[in-house]
Amino acid sequence: STTVSSTLDPLAAATTHVAASNGGYCQHNEAFFSQPEWESIIEQQRRELEARNEAAWQAAQQEQQQAEQQPAEQQPAEQPAAQGAEGD
Repeated sequence: STTVSSTLDPLAAATTHVAASNGGYCQHNEAFFSQPEWESIIEQQRRELEARNEAAWQAAQQEQQQAEQQPAEQQPAEQPAAQGAEGD
């Protein structure tokens, strides 16, 4: 992961670990922050991330509910083959 300092909140003294999903390149560099609209871009990205996280959470909850509602499928025990009378 890539470590990025928290520059959005000047009161925050923490660092954020960002998973490198784009080959290790972080688009939030000095050139990005020199754009006058960088705050609105960050806010849009935050909303998109929250929406993806919410959708993933909802899907996981739905999957869990479906798994709980399905009765456990039990395989019947193998029955020995019926043997006929041989050579009577």
